[in-house]
Amino acid sequence: MNCKNCQTVIAETNDYCHDCGARVIRNRLTLKNLMTQLSEEFLNYDNRLLKTLIHLIKCPEVVIGSYVQGIRKRYMNPVSFFAISLTLSGLIGFITTNYFDNSVLYGPLDNGTNKEFQDKTFDFTTNYTSLITSVTIPFFAIISWIVFFNRKYNFTEHIILYLYTYSEYAIITFFGSLGILLIDPSLYGYHIMALILINFIYFCYVLIRVFKLNLIQFLIKTLFFLAIMVVIMILWFILLFALAVVGVIDLKLFVPQP
Repeated sequence: MNCKNCQTVIAETNDYCHDCGARVIRNRLTLKNLMTQLSEEFLNYDNRLLKTLIHLIKCPEVVIGSYVQGIRKRYMNPVSFFAISLTLSGLIGFITTNYFDNSVLYGPLDNGTNKEFQDKTFDFTTNYTSLITSVTIPFFAIISWIVFFNRKYNFTEHIILYLYTYSEYAIITFFGSLGILLIDPSLYGYHIMALILINFIYFCYVLIRVFKLNLIQFLIKTLFFLAIMVVIMILWFILLFALAVVGVIDLKLFVPQP
């Protein structure tokens, strides 16, 4: 008998292929064995997705450290984990874009800026969540790499850290976001503000655990991180001003409506 996945010759009595590890399927697909397989894949504790989600809360340093050290089978790999988070974020974006009005969802975030500019901003961030996130992760990884230059994590390993951290945050908060949209969409803006705080706290928690920081070290690293962010924001505003001067963008969009 040959393995249906890799065509390796295996014994008739084998339940798994000794070459690729795939299970030998002898029965036709039925609803019963499909549900059994789904249960085995997603509901048991040994499932890598569930284990990764749980351990990124309990012991994020173990999950991230294991992958960095070359242990690949214990937890879900960060790229697949990230892909799941982008899928769920995209689903939330699709729902908010197609079934809800921005004024209802983001009313609490209204800062008096031109409504046209606000709508364009909300639509862009919603429709291009995957792109924004994919750019943001290397951006934060660079800053983190600079801040923790003496902690023996290279740039790529910092990307791994943020892939895991962002994905955990996005997957866990997906269910809360969906619940808010179903129960009371007008609270979604407050929910977004709460998520920003939760995201910040969780990222700090992960960095403290991964790099084994005490309170003083954490405060120093935080100030260093914020200082770099301020410099980047200043450069960003200089770029916006330059674009306005040459007529690429219109500063009237930023003017509050009367």
